[in-house]
Amino acid sequence: MFSSVPQNYWKDKANHKLFFNWLGQQLGYKQPEDWYNISREQIKQHKGDGLCKQYYNHSPIQFV
Repeated sequence: MFSSVPQNYWKDKANHKLFFNWLGQQLGYKQPEDWYNISREQIKQHKGDGLCKQYYNHSPIQFV
């Protein structure tokens, strides 16, 4: 779903939320605490590496 997005897509923070919601579903997250287990590799596997790098300093904690 997020493997290729239009230029400037991530400038809109609403799109970050869409990605987070989608990613949580993909990972089977049910509770907010589930996000503490996310890794950079999981973000990368789900094509969120560019978003994480550009807006969250490659940090899964900042990403969440």
